Amino acid sequence: MSAGTWIEEKETDAAYDSVLTEPLDIRDGHYHMNNKPGLGYELNHDFIASHPDPLWESMR
Repeated sequence: MSAGTWIEEKETDAAYDSVLTEPLDIRDGHYHMNNKPGLGYELNHDFIASHPDPLWESMR
């Protein structure tokens, strides 16, 4: 199995899922890309701004 071709399915984490505007398309352990530009997903900037990472905040 080559690196990057298999993604272990995880239990849903509400914060993790909220970072993106829509969930990743993972089926049968594989990430399925869509036809949108870039990585194909948009970040939820409002959620990210309202949940700063304490480690990153300490580096300011």
